[in-house]
Amino acid sequence: MAQSPLAPKFDQSCEATARGHLRFDIRKTGAHSVRHSESGAGGGMKSKLLHDEKGLKTFAIVFDKGDEVREGLLEFANTNRFADAHLTGIGALSQVTLAFFDPQQNSYKKIPINEQVEVLSFTGNIVQGNGKPKLHAHVVVGKADGTAHGGHSLNPIPANASTSSS
Repeated sequence: MAQSPLAPKFDQSCEATARGHLRFDIRKTGAHSVRHSESGAGGGMKSKLLHDEKGLKTFAIVFDKGDEVREGLLEFANTNRFADAHLTGIGALSQVTLAFFDPQQNSYKKIPINEQVEVLSFTGNIVQGNGKPKLHAHVVVGKADGTAHGGHSLNPIPANASTSSS
């Protein structure tokens, strides 16, 4: 069976996810040049260009335990001048704050989750707003008891590397 050109091509991302880190695939359109890091020795966010064809670029971005995911994604988008991008993510989080929009109050209700959770789905986009990248993402996480919780993702923190997931 042939491997998809969008499939991960470096083992670090798969290992990092299995050890409890958070991994994103970002698909970007546009012809801007992109700066990225093939490795990231010493911890922190790592990125790798996986696919580049006809203006469509796909990156794998891996966050280490304790990294600020939202800020890291926005910094990556800003550094690489993303005008628009779609992202998906998998992995584990040690904590996350979800948000649910209450139209009657015209505000978001924050839902903190301060325990190890599996990321069942993380999807969103990065667009330009007032000359800066803006992240809009939704996440569904699963707890150890099998319950799922979802909403807008406000501040995901990757799980400790010593926590294994299966």
